[in-house]
Amino acid sequence: MTIGFVIPHWPPAYGGGEQFMDRMIAAIRPRLGCDVRILTTTPASDSPDAYRGVSEIPESHITRVVSDQQHHYAENWIDHFSGWVSGFVPDLLIFSAPATYYKTKGDMVRVREVFANVRSRQIPFGFVHYDLSHLLNFEIGEMVKAGVSWEVAKEDYLRRAREASQDFDDWLAFVDTYEPPSAHDPDFMISCSDWSLHLLDPLGSIPGFTPHPIMDYDSYSEPHPPLEQGEFQIGFVNPSLHKGCTTALNLALGDSRSQVWLRGSYGDANKKRFMDLVDSSIRSGDISCHLEILDYVPDIRSLFASLDTSGLLLFPSHFEGYGMVAIEAMASGIPVVSTDHPATVEGVGDSAYLVSPFAGYDDWEWAIDEVLDDRDAWVQAAADRIRFLRDRQEHELDSLIDFLQRFL
Repeated sequence: MTIGFVIPHWPPAYGGGEQFMDRMIAAIRPRLGCDVRILTTTPASDSPDAYRGVSEIPESHITRVVSDQQHHYAENWIDHFSGWVSGFVPDLLIFSAPATYYKTKGDMVRVREVFANVRSRQIPFGFVHYDLSHLLNFEIGEMVKAGVSWEVAKEDYLRRAREASQDFDDWLAFVDTYEPPSAHDPDFMISCSDWSLHLLDPLGSIPGFTPHPIMDYDSYSEPHPPLEQGEFQIGFVNPSLHKGCTTALNLALGDSRSQVWLRGSYGDANKKRFMDLVDSSIRSGDISCHLEILDYVPDIRSLFASLDTSGLLLFPSHFEGYGMVAIEAMASGIPVVSTDHPATVEGVGDSAYLVSPFAGYDDWEWAIDEVLDDRDAWVQAAADRIRFLRDRQEHELDSLIDFLQRFL
């Protein structure tokens, strides 16, 4: 049995999506007893520090067609798909984001031809999609910012989808606007949160399954040396706009507790502009706390180890596919002050202190005070949550295998 995966971003890229796919393949390959072939636009790396992943797919089974790494859609895989898939006989094809986007502008119109070709060859295929389109995330966020609940905002979108589906032209316009990957009519869909899965298939027409990101919880509970920079009270990862970087900066401007920031794996223009502002604030003396900014750490557990004595993880994202770093912190024994975004709550539950991502400075500062004043109780709550997540993960893995076998 052979399963082909189209995964535009694959190790040595090491963002949350890459880790989600790498860990999923590592889990399902031995359980299904399948051979795996991968088509990706990510180049290999000779660096000894490059992220290798855990799935241990031999490089001979990975076809790398290098694309512009700054282009998020990385559509170069389309040019090579027919030749790649003709080199073996797949029993199943799985397309991972961003190959699952429904872009009809420019070259991306050809993505529909790929799926039509697969369908004509009677190869079952499915999608793995991590998150919603930026427009949909923005619109839902604006509704929540205005005082509407997450659930009401979701139902508003689903209602509009149902109404649009009653007219062919209205539905095409809706699809072009919001990019629901279910409009490609795959045989199944997988997402890393129930929240995303429901919104990625607004008509509920595609069989779907949610395996939350697979994690090696034992590895995070092992002792690990802290950062050489020392101990900190607040940790923050990936200072991008949608990750709540302005919340972290406001705290640094008005709160004396020491902070450590990890820039994260992806660079973009917004992050650079923001970090230029932070650097300027440091030089001018406006930052009230000791702030250490790290470009890279070989092992994120060292970051958590530097929060182990008296610190917490700040996680103020405006939206997430799931929010793995918050769970990694909890598994390392670090309490978390988190956004209340529904996808993230599927991970942290009520074992993190939850704050609206659109709350003001005072609300976030209050939350940090509450957690650090009763830190031991929040550490225990995190440990209890991790035990629950371990059990959930085992159940989801068994169910994922059953789900995939329906299409083999």
